[in-house]
Amino acid sequence: MIHPKTGERIYRTGDLGYFHPDGYIVIEGREDNQVKINGFRVELGDVEHAVQKLPGIADAAVMPVHEKGTTLLGAWIVPGQDCPFVKDEGGKPVCQRDELMKALGRSLPAYMVPSSYMALDALPISQSGKTDRKHLPPMHPAEDAGSRYEAPRPGCEEKLAAIWADLLHLDRVGRDDNFFEIGGDSLTATLLIGRIHQAFNVELSVLSIYSMPVLKGMALGIGNPEGGSAGLVQTLSAEGTGTPLWCVPGAEGSPVTFYDFAKNFAGENPVRCFLYPGMDGKEPVLTSIEDLASRLVQEVKKAQPEGPIRLVGFCVGGFVAYAAAILLQAEGRDARCLLVDAQLLPRRIIDNELLALLLYVIMNGLPPQCISGLDVVPGLDELLKMAPRSSAAFEPFADYAKLAAMDTEGRLVSLHADCTSRGWFAGMTLARFRAGFTVFLTNMRAAYAYRPLPAEKPVAFLRASENPRDPQDDPMAVWKECKSSLAVRDVKATHMTIMHGESLRDVCLAVRQELA
Repeated sequence: MIHPKTGERIYRTGDLGYFHPDGYIVIEGREDNQVKINGFRVELGDVEHAVQKLPGIADAAVMPVHEKGTTLLGAWIVPGQDCPFVKDEGGKPVCQRDELMKALGRSLPAYMVPSSYMALDALPISQSGKTDRKHLPPMHPAEDAGSRYEAPRPGCEEKLAAIWADLLHLDRVGRDDNFFEIGGDSLTATLLIGRIHQAFNVELSVLSIYSMPVLKGMALGIGNPEGGSAGLVQTLSAEGTGTPLWCVPGAEGSPVTFYDFAKNFAGENPVRCFLYPGMDGKEPVLTSIEDLASRLVQEVKKAQPEGPIRLVGFCVGGFVAYAAAILLQAEGRDARCLLVDAQLLPRRIIDNELLALLLYVIMNGLPPQCISGLDVVPGLDELLKMAPRSSAAFEPFADYAKLAAMDTEGRLVSLHADCTSRGWFAGMTLARFRAGFTVFLTNMRAAYAYRPLPAEKPVAFLRASENPRDPQDDPMAVWKECKSSLAVRDVKATHMTIMHGESLRDVCLAVRQELA
């Protein structure tokens, strides 16, 4: 539509509101059923449809539930006959929260799965015959039906629970609560690492937070930070009777990429993630895709000596997964892989260690706004468009020009100090920061040197369609030279968003279709 005074083109946002007498706009809601949960726009109808499709569910309504500054999804359920998700407890129908979340996680991305549930005899109906959402009984995330509250034990659990409650703006946290199910996300996970470091003087990685999301388990990890190490394999989800999914992360080596992915397969397929040697600064870094694939094959055969092998590789991990599948097929194993945006970055980025370092910290979650001067770097602004968009405002604390005047070690020291002092990568030592970047840069250069051999079976390839195009570099060149049969499918996403949000749904669907 056209602005009545300026003549500019303006767009309808779908928000409902009115002008306050003081001149500002009061937003009261939306004219559709779309809400924002943890930064993602969610269509409530899609979630309701998924709940209603579950066996034994006669009807359902889904609405946002607001509690102490946190917005989560709640589902009001009308159980049918012999509903497996609702049990009678003392004459009262009680939703089985964990079972519902697992079942919905198979068809919905993690951010769309409701975390609170309530069983009703019937949904309230308005005079027009539609669900009267305003008269749904109140539901509180901290006290939702079907969840048992057990107070944290004195000591580490109590102290950790207080930190969680403060970060997530909750009145209380139980020892069986899951950090990410009660409002935590990647940003608060990063802040949590810093708070744990301050309170307990313990260094935990982001991976530790994602692999130990339940309070009592995280408290044990704080008491024994070196315990439970899985070597080069991290189990992201142990539940499920289907064929295990072996995931290989991007060049930066962060298994966090597959955390939401794993939740979508909970109860369906076990999900394991390969960790690149050298991330801890102790093992030597492997310098070729072939060597990484050989090491991955060793780990796969050790854990899964027989049966079909299914691999999912993201970014450089796609090259490693593909090469591993070739090796396993040569041994007679039923091995198949799915490649998620396994494309090469522009060569000028990989050949410039400063640009590579900046890309490394951004791919590890640092908002690009925290580094000033990036807009004047030729070509880099296009790459930064691939980063996840955030509505939050971040003040820059690092400067590109100053970093350009330093040598590599000086840049590492300066960036590490600036980031950790402001809560980013808190608890990550300089040695681990340096080792992570070494692995990242080595992996990217290994991908450029790799020349894939033909695979025995067709290979599914998911390509992020919104990546910026560089006329000087063809990111698909290495695959075009390969004689394998690639089934390329475009996903509306960028390289840095394809494993998140709505795009992840397409990735999970492709895994179920192509690797079944």
